[in-house]
Amino acid sequence: MKMTRRILVFVFGAMLLVACQNAGGNGKSASAEGGRRSAYENADDMAQGSGTAKVVLIEYASITCVHCRSFHNDVYPTLKSKFIDTGKLRFVFRESPTPPNEVSTAGFLLARCAGPGKYFEVIEAMFDNQGTVFDALRAGKPVGSIYFGIVDRVAGIKEDKAKACLEDEKQLKIIADKAEGGARDFNVTGTPALILNGKKLESPEYFTAEGMSAAVDKALAGQAF
Repeated sequence: MKMTRRILVFVFGAMLLVACQNAGGNGKSASAEGGRRSAYENADDMAQGSGTAKVVLIEYASITCVHCRSFHNDVYPTLKSKFIDTGKLRFVFRESPTPPNEVSTAGFLLARCAGPGKYFEVIEAMFDNQGTVFDALRAGKPVGSIYFGIVDRVAGIKEDKAKACLEDEKQLKIIADKAEGGARDFNVTGTPALILNGKKLESPEYFTAEGMSAAVDKALAGQAF
Protein backbone atom coordinates (compact mmCIF):
# COMPACT_ATOMS: atom_id res chain seq x y z
CA MET A 1 0.00 0.00 0.00
CA LYS A 2 1.38 3.42 -0.93
CA MET A 3 2.37 5.67 1.95
CA THR A 4 -0.32 8.20 1.10
CA ARG A 5 -2.97 5.46 1.30
CA ARG A 6 -1.66 4.28 4.67
CA ILE A 7 -1.83 7.88 5.88
CA LEU A 8 -5.46 8.10 4.83
CA VAL A 9 -6.27 4.88 6.69
CA PHE A 10 -4.85 6.28 9.93
CA VAL A 11 -6.47 9.67 9.51
CA PHE A 12 -9.90 8.58 8.34
CA GLY A 13 -10.20 4.99 9.54
CA ALA A 14 -10.55 1.78 7.59
CA MET A 15 -12.80 3.23 4.88
CA LEU A 16 -10.58 5.01 2.40
CA LEU A 17 -11.93 8.12 0.77
CA VAL A 18 -11.87 8.56 -2.97
CA ALA A 19 -8.56 10.13 -3.87
CA CYS A 20 -8.73 13.89 -3.85
CA GLN A 21 -7.13 15.94 -6.53
CA ASN A 22 -3.71 17.14 -5.46
CA ALA A 23 -3.97 20.68 -4.15
CA GLY A 24 -0.27 21.29 -4.76
CA GLY A 25 0.80 21.96 -1.18
CA ASN A 26 2.90 24.98 -0.54
CA GLY A 27 6.46 23.93 -1.31
CA LYS A 28 8.10 27.21 -0.37
CA SER A 29 10.24 27.21 2.71
CA ALA A 30 9.96 29.69 5.53
CA SER A 31 13.48 30.81 4.71
CA ALA A 32 12.63 31.35 1.04
CA GLU A 33 9.86 33.78 1.96
CA GLY A 34 11.95 35.48 4.60
CA GLY A 35 14.87 36.20 2.27
CA ARG A 36 18.33 34.82 2.96
CA ARG A 37 19.00 31.30 4.15
CA SER A 38 21.86 30.14 6.31
CA ALA A 39 24.64 27.99 4.89
CA TYR A 40 23.32 25.04 6.91
CA GLU A 41 19.88 25.00 5.25
CA ASN A 42 18.25 23.36 2.28
CA ALA A 43 15.79 25.23 0.07
CA ASP A 44 12.84 23.24 1.38
CA ASP A 45 13.65 23.61 5.09
CA MET A 46 11.25 25.37 7.43
CA ALA A 47 13.07 27.92 9.54
CA GLN A 48 12.68 30.83 11.95
CA GLY A 49 14.95 33.74 12.73
CA SER A 50 17.41 35.80 10.75
CA GLY A 51 18.99 34.14 7.73
CA THR A 52 22.21 35.97 8.59
CA ALA A 53 22.35 34.77 12.21
CA LYS A 54 25.78 33.64 13.32
CA VAL A 55 24.41 30.52 14.99
CA VAL A 56 22.11 27.92 13.42
CA LEU A 57 20.28 25.21 15.35
CA ILE A 58 18.75 22.33 13.41
CA GLU A 59 16.25 20.14 15.20
CA TYR A 60 15.16 16.75 13.87
CA ALA A 61 11.84 16.09 15.56
CA SER A 62 8.45 14.41 15.32
CA ILE A 63 5.01 15.51 16.47
CA THR A 64 4.36 11.98 17.81
CA CYS A 65 7.53 12.00 19.93
CA VAL A 66 6.90 12.75 23.63
CA HIS A 67 10.49 13.91 24.16
CA CYS A 68 10.13 16.35 21.26
CA ARG A 69 6.98 17.74 22.87
CA SER A 70 8.92 18.21 26.12
CA PHE A 71 11.68 20.05 24.25
CA HIS A 72 9.16 22.36 22.60
CA ASN A 73 7.39 22.99 25.90
CA ASP A 74 10.44 23.41 28.12
CA VAL A 75 13.35 24.57 25.93
CA TYR A 76 12.12 26.08 22.69
CA PRO A 77 10.23 29.05 24.27
CA THR A 78 13.46 30.25 25.90
CA LEU A 79 15.39 29.89 22.64
CA LYS A 80 12.71 31.78 20.74
CA SER A 81 12.47 34.74 23.08
CA LYS A 82 16.17 35.00 23.87
CA PHE A 83 17.80 34.16 20.55
CA ILE A 84 15.44 33.57 17.61
CA ASP A 85 13.27 36.67 17.98
CA THR A 86 16.36 38.83 18.59
CA GLY A 87 18.05 37.71 15.37
CA LYS A 88 20.88 35.84 17.08
CA LEU A 89 19.77 32.31 16.22
CA ARG A 90 18.42 30.67 13.09
CA PHE A 91 16.18 27.73 14.01
CA VAL A 92 15.62 25.01 11.41
CA PHE A 93 12.99 22.34 12.00
CA ARG A 94 13.40 19.10 10.05
CA GLU A 95 10.65 16.52 10.05
CA SER A 96 11.66 13.06 11.25
CA PRO A 97 8.47 10.97 11.60
CA THR A 98 8.22 8.53 14.51
CA PRO A 99 5.62 5.81 15.19
CA PRO A 100 2.92 5.75 14.25
CA ASN A 101 4.73 7.10 11.19
CA GLU A 102 1.55 7.55 9.18
CA VAL A 103 0.13 9.87 11.84
CA SER A 104 3.25 12.01 12.27
CA THR A 105 3.69 12.21 8.50
CA ALA A 106 0.06 13.29 8.09
CA GLY A 107 0.60 16.07 10.59
CA PHE A 108 3.72 17.25 8.80
CA LEU A 109 1.95 17.23 5.43
CA LEU A 110 -0.80 19.41 6.86
CA ALA A 111 1.72 21.77 8.49
CA ARG A 112 3.48 22.21 5.17
CA CYS A 113 0.11 22.72 3.51
CA ALA A 114 -0.40 25.69 5.83
CA GLY A 115 2.64 27.36 4.29
CA PRO A 116 5.71 29.02 5.81
CA GLY A 117 3.77 31.75 7.57
CA LYS A 118 1.70 29.32 9.62
CA TYR A 119 3.91 26.22 9.65
CA PHE A 120 5.33 26.66 13.14
CA GLU A 121 1.98 27.61 14.63
CA VAL A 122 0.51 24.38 13.28
CA ILE A 123 3.44 22.35 14.62
CA GLU A 124 3.03 23.97 18.04
CA ALA A 125 -0.70 23.16 18.07
CA MET A 126 0.01 19.56 17.10
CA PHE A 127 2.44 19.21 19.98
CA ASP A 128 -0.20 20.70 22.28
CA ASN A 129 -2.73 18.13 21.05
CA GLN A 130 -0.37 15.15 21.11
CA GLY A 131 -2.13 13.59 24.11
CA THR A 132 -5.52 13.90 22.43
CA VAL A 133 -4.16 12.19 19.33
CA PHE A 134 -2.70 9.34 21.41
CA ASP A 135 -6.00 8.92 23.24
CA ALA A 136 -7.82 8.62 19.90
CA LEU A 137 -5.33 6.06 18.62
CA ARG A 138 -5.63 3.96 21.78
CA ALA A 139 -9.40 4.00 21.33
CA GLY A 140 -9.04 2.86 17.73
CA LYS A 141 -10.42 6.13 16.39
CA PRO A 142 -9.15 8.09 13.38
CA VAL A 143 -7.34 11.34 14.11
CA GLY A 144 -8.51 13.29 11.07
CA SER A 145 -10.93 15.54 12.94
CA ILE A 146 -8.17 16.56 15.37
CA TYR A 147 -5.63 17.51 12.71
CA PHE A 148 -8.20 19.08 10.40
CA GLY A 149 -9.47 21.17 13.30
CA ILE A 150 -5.95 22.43 13.95
CA VAL A 151 -5.18 23.54 10.39
CA ASP A 152 -8.63 25.11 10.04
CA ARG A 153 -8.29 27.04 13.30
CA VAL A 154 -4.65 28.08 12.82
CA ALA A 155 -4.36 28.50 9.06
CA GLY A 156 -7.93 28.64 7.74
CA ILE A 157 -7.48 25.46 5.69
CA LYS A 158 -10.79 23.73 5.15
CA GLU A 159 -11.20 19.97 5.12
CA ASP A 160 -11.33 19.49 1.35
CA LYS A 161 -7.96 21.17 0.85
CA ALA A 162 -6.52 19.39 3.89
CA LYS A 163 -7.55 16.01 2.46
CA ALA A 164 -5.87 16.85 -0.83
CA CYS A 165 -2.67 17.90 0.94
CA LEU A 166 -2.46 14.46 2.53
CA GLU A 167 -1.87 13.06 -0.97
CA ASP A 168 0.82 15.53 -1.98
CA GLU A 169 3.57 13.19 -3.16
CA LYS A 170 6.07 16.03 -3.60
CA GLN A 171 5.81 17.10 0.03
CA LEU A 172 5.79 13.48 1.16
CA LYS A 173 9.14 12.95 -0.56
CA ILE A 174 10.56 16.10 1.06
CA ILE A 175 9.60 14.80 4.50
CA ALA A 176 11.10 11.37 3.78
CA ASP A 177 14.29 13.00 2.52
CA LYS A 178 14.62 15.05 5.72
CA ALA A 179 14.58 11.93 7.88
CA GLU A 180 16.93 10.04 5.58
CA GLY A 181 19.32 12.99 5.46
CA GLY A 182 19.43 13.18 9.25
CA ALA A 183 20.38 9.52 9.52
CA ARG A 184 22.97 9.84 6.77
CA ASP A 185 24.57 13.16 7.65
CA PHE A 186 24.35 13.25 11.45
CA ASN A 187 23.65 9.66 12.49
CA VAL A 188 20.23 10.67 13.84
CA THR A 189 18.77 7.56 15.45
CA GLY A 190 16.19 9.19 17.71
CA THR A 191 14.34 12.42 18.26
CA PRO A 192 14.76 15.16 19.17
CA ALA A 193 18.24 15.44 17.65
CA LEU A 194 20.00 18.81 17.84
CA ILE A 195 22.67 20.09 15.44
CA LEU A 196 24.33 23.38 16.40
CA ASN A 197 26.44 25.00 13.66
CA GLY A 198 26.88 21.57 12.09
CA LYS A 199 27.81 19.77 15.32
CA LYS A 200 25.51 17.16 16.82
CA LEU A 201 24.80 17.78 20.50
CA GLU A 202 24.81 14.56 22.51
CA SER A 203 24.93 15.50 26.20
CA PRO A 204 21.65 15.57 28.18
CA GLU A 205 22.44 19.12 29.35
CA TYR A 206 21.62 20.43 25.88
CA PHE A 207 18.03 19.26 26.25
CA THR A 208 17.39 21.81 29.00
CA ALA A 209 16.72 25.52 28.58
CA GLU A 210 19.81 26.41 30.62
CA GLY A 211 22.14 24.00 28.82
CA MET A 212 20.94 24.92 25.35
CA SER A 213 21.13 28.63 26.11
CA ALA A 214 24.69 28.22 27.36
CA ALA A 215 25.67 26.39 24.18
CA VAL A 216 24.20 29.12 21.98
CA ASP A 217 25.93 31.81 24.04
CA LYS A 218 29.26 30.04 23.56
CA ALA A 219 28.68 29.69 19.84
CA LEU A 220 27.84 33.39 19.59
CA ALA A 221 31.09 34.19 21.38
CA GLY A 222 33.06 31.93 19.07
CA GLN A 223 33.84 29.49 21.87
CA ALA A 224 33.73 25.71 21.81
CA PHE A 225 30.52 24.14 23.07
